[in-house]
Amino acid sequence: CALPIFFSLAALFFLIGAFLLLTSGGSQDRVSMGKKTIKAAIIGLVITLGAWLIINTLISVFTTCSNWTGFTC
Repeated sequence: CALPIFFSLAALFFLIGAFLLLTSGGSQDRVSMGKKTIKAAIIGLVITLGAWLIINTLISVFTTCSNWTGFTC
């Protein structure tokens, strides 16, 4: 499943954003970049989970499978 990869990437970007915030030294550019990085990680995570939820629901409704690996061509 690809969800652990997405969670790992989101966590990495959270850490990068936090690092930028902690090491900004009062620089408004680095504070802004850190906040944008964290915001982008949250948005990406919401989009990913939303897409997974929609696809999983559609597969469950229109097929007899309960997960994505259960059906064959």
